[in-house]
Amino acid sequence: MEKKIFIIHTFHSSGYHLQILKESITRLKGLGYKLMVVSHLPLPLDVQKEIDYFVYDSENPLLGSHSFSWFANAFIKATLWNIGHMLAICKNMDTSISTAQRLGYDYFYFLECDNLISKEDLSTFDNFLHEMIHTDKKMIFHKYRFNEGFNYHTLLFGGSTEYFVQKIKLPTDYDTYHSFNITGILERDFYEHLGGNESDFLIRECYEHGAMEGFRTSEMNRISAIGIVCEVLQSQTGYYLFLMNNTSKEITYYVGENQIVLTFGGYWYCPASEKMEVHIVDGEYSFEKRFELTEENEKIYSAKGFLELYEFADLNGGYGSIY
Repeated sequence: MEKKIFIIHTFHSSGYHLQILKESITRLKGLGYKLMVVSHLPLPLDVQKEIDYFVYDSENPLLGSHSFSWFANAFIKATLWNIGHMLAICKNMDTSISTAQRLGYDYFYFLECDNLISKEDLSTFDNFLHEMIHTDKKMIFHKYRFNEGFNYHTLLFGGSTEYFVQKIKLPTDYDTYHSFNITGILERDFYEHLGGNESDFLIRECYEHGAMEGFRTSEMNRISAIGIVCEVLQSQTGYYLFLMNNTSKEITYYVGENQIVLTFGGYWYCPASEKMEVHIVDGEYSFEKRFELTEENEKIYSAKGFLELYEFADLNGGYGSIY
């Protein structure tokens, strides 16, 4: 009988992220797969007791910003730089999957912790795996088109541990990273470097970013980097607190005495004060972010992005919708 394992990748930098990780673990239990968590952060003991293996690597190699997202209407343009986390993720993929192979596991699924799989979709894992085996394929990828190019999703993929270890080589440090001809955008680079072996892969459809075949009723990529936006950004007139909701859920932000409820595409901004605390409620989950305008922090905020206020924008703050 084949040995199967779920490998859950996490960077639980807040209580909010940890809540999501715990929920992900709970949903994946009872399917006949062992559970492994891999992270560049230590894992609380109570969570370790809920899984079979924990792989911890304290080295978290980050890269410079390789890409950005921007949102604009007639009043504002918000540009948010994406942190270069590709190398850190590849390192965790390589370490965890090769560890699973050495432990004797035949097949794996690697998934980000913010994929909350619904009860209706749990059977997809075995269905895809059985199809992969019976059609003599070695890996399972969701393929999608973005910006006129193809990508393989890294939110969730799976396959043979032996094939991955023997055939798939990923950058795991700065030296190997620079030897690869890559863009730094993980999904695009997965396709560019692995797509030549697509005949070995079971390819599933991805209807849009995050809407994956077999997981249509699940919450995929719950903690998107640009989903719930709460940042202090520099503008041409100073620093502003900028809030935006790019999720399908209603998000509530509490800023001082202000309660701001944003639906998809909604934004709100105000001049940043010396110290600010924002409480964010995402359905049954909540978390806080704190900001302080020190000289050192201003350099960090400036590297996060830029808020351009057009001619008719209210410099004292405002709200609106991008879409």
